[in-house]
Parts: sequence; C-alpha cells; structure tokens
Amino acid sequence: MKDILAFVLVFLLSLGAATAQSPLIRFKHITPSEGLSHSNVTSIIQDRKGFMWFGTQDGLNRYDGYSFTSYRSNPAKPGTLSDNFIQVVYEDRQGKIWVGTDSDGLCRLDPETGHFTTYKNDEKKPKSLSNDRIRAITEDPQGNLWVGTDGGVNRFDPATQTFQRYVSEPGRSGSLSIDYIQDILFDRKGQMWVATYGGGLNKFDRKTNRFEHFRHRASDKTSISHDIVKSLLEDANGTLWVATEGGGLNRLNADQKTFTRFLHNPADKTSISHNDLQVLQEDRHGSLWIGTENGGISVLNPDGVTFTRYGYDERNPDGLNNGSIYDICRDRSGNMWVGTFDGGINFMDAQPPRFDQIRKDILNPNSLQGKSVLAVLEDLEGNLWMETDGGGLNVLRKRDGRFIQYRHNPTDPGSIGSNAVVCLYQDSDGDIWAGNFRGGLSLWQKGTGDLKILAKPMMNGD
Repeated sequence: MKDILAFVLVFLLSLGAATAQSPLIRFKHITPSEGLSHSNVTSIIQDRKGFMWFGTQDGLNRYDGYSFTSYRSNPAKPGTLSDNFIQVVYEDRQGKIWVGTDSDGLCRLDPETGHFTTYKNDEKKPKSLSNDRIRAITEDPQGNLWVGTDGGVNRFDPATQTFQRYVSEPGRSGSLSIDYIQDILFDRKGQMWVATYGGGLNKFDRKTNRFEHFRHRASDKTSISHDIVKSLLEDANGTLWVATEGGGLNRLNADQKTFTRFLHNPADKTSISHNDLQVLQEDRHGSLWIGTENGGISVLNPDGVTFTRYGYDERNPDGLNNGSIYDICRDRSGNMWVGTFDGGINFMDAQPPRFDQIRKDILNPNSLQGKSVLAVLEDLEGNLWMETDGGGLNVLRKRDGRFIQYRHNPTDPGSIGSNAVVCLYQDSDGDIWAGNFRGGLSLWQKGTGDLKILAKPMMNGD
C-alpha cells in the first residue's frame, strides 16, 4: 500500500499543469454526526493545553481531536452550565474557561473539576453583572476581565467577585454611546475598543474614564461605514479592522480618526462578498479572513484592495457547508476552525494536502468513473491504470492528464468483460491483463490498443 501511495504522489506531481488544479482551500466538516452537540457553532477557542472549545446553541463542547466532551445545563444539578445557548467562550490567564450565555449570565468553568460558577444580574445589587445576555469577554494587559453585555460593559473584580459597570448615560458626555455591546478589544497600546450594536465604535480612555465615539455620518465617506459594529481585530501590523452589519469592512487609518471602507460591489467579483459581516480573523500568513452572513468567507489579498471569496457551493464537498459564518479561530498550528450556522465546524488544515485526489465528478466526463478504486497500476509509459468497482477500467494518461475509460457493453464483444475490475497485470510485452468480476479475463494489447476477452466465466450449469 505504501508503494502505491508513493507512486500516486509522484505521478500526480509529474502531471503538472496537465491535471485540474486543486481548490485553494479545502475544509473538513465536523457536525453532530461526529459528536458535536449542535450544528450552530457560535464561538471557538483553543485553550493552553491544546483542547478546542466550541460554544453552540445547545451546550459547550471540548474537543481533543478525536471525541467531544459536552457540558449542558441541568437545573437539578448545582454547578452546571446556567444556559445551553452559548454566545462566547474565553480562556483567562489562570486557565479558567469563561462562558457567556444568551440569557442566563456569565459562567466560569474550572476545567479540573468540571464545576461552573455563575454570575447574574441582580437588580438589588449595583455591583452585580449589568445584564444577563453576554456578547463579549476579554482581558486587559493587567489581567482584568471585561465583559460586554446587552446592558453595557462590565469590569470584574476577582477579589470581591463584583463588577464595575460602564453604561450609556444619555445627556452625559463621555459615557458609552449605547449599551448593546458586540465585541471588546485591547490593542497593543492597551487602548480599549468597544463594538456596539447601533452606537458605532467606542474607544475608552482609562485615565479620564471617558469614551470617544466613532459614528457613521452619511456626508463623510471617511467616517465609519455603519453604526452596527459586529467584530474587531488588530492585525500583526497593528492595524485595527472593524466589521459592520450593513456597511462592510472598515480599516482605521493611521490618524486614528478616519476609516477606509471596503464594500460589496455586485459587479466586481474581487470585492468583499457581502456587507453583513460577523467575524474577523488573521491566518498564519497574515491574511485577513472575514466571515459574513450568507456570503461565506472573504480573504483580503496581499494587494490590500481585492478579495478572494470562499462561498457555499453544494456541488463542492470540500468547500464550506454553509455560507453564514459565526466565528473563526486560528489555532497554534495555524489551522483554521470556522463556526457556521447549521453547518457545524469547518476545519482547514494549515498543512497543504500531501496527496491530491482523483475522484468521480459527474459534471466532468474527463474524470474517474466509479467511486471505489480496487487497485492501481503504473504501466511502462507512466500511465495510471485504475480498477474500479462498477466504473470499469480507467486509464489516466501521463502525457495530457486525460482519462480513457473501458466499460462493459453487452452488445460489443470487444469491450471489457465487466465493469468491476478486480486485478491488473502488465507483462513484459507491455500488454495489460485485467481480471473481471464475473466477466472473465480481458487483454489490452499495447501494439494495437485493442481490448479482447480471452476467457469467459463458467456459469452454473456449464
């Protein structure tokens, strides 16, 4: 088997441009069939031990690369998850896993014990969590935990187990622009940026305790393109990127005041695929990945202007299995994990495939016929002969990368004896012998290129 695989690799490399090009990105799909608790994956992280954590709309999942451990709410059992609908997952510096739920507060998991501690809003306690719908969790450079909710921003004090609230106060200059938080980011300078739903982008000055607002202005094309801001990312060069819902992508310019916009253009296939964006991530090459709502993933090209699109196509089994992207995570090996709506997890291996695939393509007549390949033979000229179960004998020619198919035809005595070919052999004359299931022995003669049946099977009663 090792010899066959090694040969296939050498053969494919030798074909070069003669063979069809592989997709630039291939995804493996991990769904509830593999043990994931739900197909809507909202948040993805990798912890310090290498485990992957997936927040879904029905529980929290830990993945070791082989199997899942699921955590779900059980009201009858103290110390379990408070709500199964997860919005965000985060690991702090102590290795604790924080889970933001959709409607039942903030949970902290001790991975060693499996016990959850829950923090909720209490109207009678002004130092409790400001709201129970959690949208964002992060830490500042000093290790303080910050939590974004539908009721403003909260800073957690672990010593007192209480929260300091930062909320919108209409009429007071310098307060948060709106209480609906989508994301929180601390940049390399320690500045805190807050993405809001309807209030634009906010920057917090911790010395003055004031927020600066960046709002959309229809008359100013250098303003942020939309006030619904979904996700923030600082790239490896220190540039801040802002994803909006309805206004595409924004890049904060060097003046820290104006923005450059990247909008979808239906007439330009190199533009971003959609203006409704969900998440931003940077791959190991420094390319920006943009997850969209119903537009798949757009990757910003090195020219900084055009995009390559990776959308959902039901004809492509190796592509995204859904076009709505909830989260993207790059692990420490450079692999990309994509959380989707109803498609589970789409995984892209950072290491390119070592072997290309030769497979049946119903839309391409110049492809392998049959899905099951029983054996492989390289002839003296370097052509690849493949025995299939039901697809006859297939020959991939080295010189041009084209297929020749030999299939059984009951009305043609010169056709191969059966479409199920079980063994192949090339003799010293270069002729190919094919053993057929219930079709006898066939001989392909190199000199003439003819195929003929030399022996027919004995049937019952013969």
